Amino acid sequence: MRIKKILLSFLFLGGIFFSQSVLAEGGMALGISPAVFEITANQGEVIENIIRVNNPTDNIVNIKMTAEDIEPSGEQGNVIVKNPGTESYSIASWIKCDPETFQLNPREERKVKFTITVPQNAEPGGHYGTVVAGPNVVASSSVTGAAIVPRVGAVILINLPGEKKEQIIVKDFYTQVKENGDRPSFFKTNFFQYPPVGFAAKFENKGTVHIKPGASIVITNWFGQKVDQIELPAQNVLPNATRIISTEWNGSSFNFGRYTATLAGAFGTYNTPLSSSNIIFWIFPIKEILIALAIIIFFIFTRKRWWTALKIILTGKK
Repeated sequence: MRIKKILLSFLFLGGIFFSQSVLAEGGMALGISPAVFEITANQGEVIENIIRVNNPTDNIVNIKMTAEDIEPSGEQGNVIVKNPGTESYSIASWIKCDPETFQLNPREERKVKFTITVPQNAEPGGHYGTVVAGPNVVASSSVTGAAIVPRVGAVILINLPGEKKEQIIVKDFYTQVKENGDRPSFFKTNFFQYPPVGFAAKFENKGTVHIKPGASIVITNWFGQKVDQIELPAQNVLPNATRIISTEWNGSSFNFGRYTATLAGAFGTYNTPLSSSNIIFWIFPIKEILIALAIIIFFIFTRKRWWTALKIILTGKK
């Protein structure tokens, strides 16, 4: 059965792509680039672009190009591929690929032209879809059994002029830390032994067009002095979706005590200010503090002996 839903993931630069594991020699999948097209167009305009499809496998693969819909999924910037015409902002019917079918030899790359014809009556705001490259059949294989080559795609984000709604809010802003060095999962905390300190902002897009908020985090110490400023990665948030965008402050080995992180920025055509958010976090190198405390306690309890030893050294008398 053909897979109808495929997970796509936003890249840090704002792009998105999708793939699945390949059951072929070398475990490689088809490749596609660029992964994302961000286009500002007008109603009635015809736009042409080139997409590259490459076959890194040892198989000859017959390719079919299709245009499909996408739908936001979760808070990590993921979307799901949907049947063409499923979504109200669909552009699947606007897209034609040339060629639509072709054959890729092992290690071969092919340029495919796709044309977007924007209808004259298209509504202002954001319109989205994906151009998908997938195999019809695998013509030959250098390994035993049939090879399954997954579909890959590039996402198309189109912004049309006219009356549209740009609104994005900061739903949450918090610090986070990796559970351990081998796992990518995070948990919230306001206490750290050492930098780096992880930050995460959750944005919700309540508008009608995709938005890439521009935000930075200003870090001040317990005296209110600015210590550093870091930029939050610029990543797209689709309409009616929430997205968590993360970054890290590397700091230094001299960072200690109470700090405040303030998130601020702007979004949209008119650089509308984001609602400011701030959090308080602490950096305490517990191991070093315990060692220093143990040394202090040791000297307090042995101070008479040290004082006696010092007098002997200075006077030469016991």
